[in-house]
Parts: sequence; C-alpha cells; structure tokens
Amino acid sequence: MAAMEKGIPLPEFPLEPTRERGGPDPTVIPILGLVLSTLSVGAMIVLYLNTAGPSRSFWIAPLPFTFLGIGFLAFHFFNGEARR
Repeated sequence: MAAMEKGIPLPEFPLEPTRERGGPDPTVIPILGLVLSTLSVGAMIVLYLNTAGPSRSFWIAPLPFTFLGIGFLAFHFFNGEARR
C-alpha cells in the first residue's frame, strides 16, 4: 500500500501460473498392462479352483483381459522410441 501511495509501479504477476503440458506419461501403458494381466490371471485361477462340475469351463472368461494386458506390455517394450 505504501508503494501505491508513493506512486511506485508494482510488478504485475499472473493470478494463476500457467501449466505446461509435459506430454503423456510413458509409465501408464506398462502399469495398465501389468494390472490387467495379473488380475485376470488371478481371476482365472480362482474361477478354476472354486467352480465345480460343468461350470468349471467358465475359468476362461477373463482370458481377453489377459491378452489385452499382454498386448499393452508388448506395445510398451517393442515400441521403437529411445528411452533414458
């Protein structure tokens, strides 16, 4: 306030600093692939061990999620980008 009374100009700062986007996070794809594959393999094991009789063949139901997780992991590791 004293600077304003004396006529000294005050520096103008932006109210909120602008955020710069750093690009996509390279760890999202392998983490998602690992989570999908491990959870689906665990679900297949539980379904195989806990179902009885003719419904035992239902253990294969989470298999597409396993392949999706493995695909994400393969995409991450076979991607041609240079890493640190």
